[in-house]
Amino acid sequence: NVQKLTPMADYMVIVTGTSTTHLRSMADEVVKQARTQGQPVIGEEGRLQAEWILVDLGAVIVHIMLARARALYSLEDLWNFDSSAAQLAATKTARDED
Repeated sequence: NVQKLTPMADYMVIVTGTSTTHLRSMADEVVKQARTQGQPVIGEEGRLQAEWILVDLGAVIVHIMLARARALYSLEDLWNFDSSAAQLAATKTARDED
């Protein structure tokens, strides 16, 4: 929940994928489900490189990232999210891939 931190979105969802193919597949499904539910898709970024795909749904921004990108950019820290098990798992996974 980022409502108190920025006017650009109410929520950010951050997920980790295992490969560029996995990231593209997850982004496709997010877009598909949003459209099925009548939610407009404002935009998408990063699909070509597919290390970090952003899907802008207006009130919700979805970040779909490879573990190494998620650990590098540490969006949870940037946005002052609570450190959680999910963040720690993403960092551990990135280290395991190296």
